[in-house]
Amino acid sequence: GVHQFVAAARAVRQQAPHVRFSLIGGLDDAPGALDAGQIANWVAQGVIDWPGHVGDVRPALRETSVLILPTLYGEGLPRSIMEAMAMARPVVTSDMPGARHAITDRQSGFVHRAGDIQSLVTACLRFVEDPGRIAAMGRAARQEAERRYDVRLRTNQQAELILAPETVS
Repeated sequence: GVHQFVAAARAVRQQAPHVRFSLIGGLDDAPGALDAGQIANWVAQGVIDWPGHVGDVRPALRETSVLILPTLYGEGLPRSIMEAMAMARPVVTSDMPGARHAITDRQSGFVHRAGDIQSLVTACLRFVEDPGRIAAMGRAARQEAERRYDVRLRTNQQAELILAPETVS
């Protein structure tokens, strides 16, 4: 989804040059992975910022308004989405298994059609056109994260199930 992210960044910045897009994460040595030269080219063009690998995503998320994860794969439950929601950041993600289920569309973020750049751009521009959505959806994202992803809550629920006395019928 990095190519979709960069394409959306280009399109959004044409309409709203003040908007910044940061690609967070280091290089991958997998076959077909992006290389530093390609990323450096996007940075030189002013399309994205790239701090590379960060050991702690919290400072990076504090500097963002919205997390964008335009994945093209079934992700399971993306940790990046949970981290952003925990920090009251709304999410734009793809209509792919795992990612689409991690948020509530139009409440804690927006789900766009996977691989559809215009759909991704439209979702991003909703925040540009109505910046108040960022805070409102961010609050909703945090509340949803507390309700759905709080490990203490889930652990207590599991313990209650495991330790509950058996009922005899």
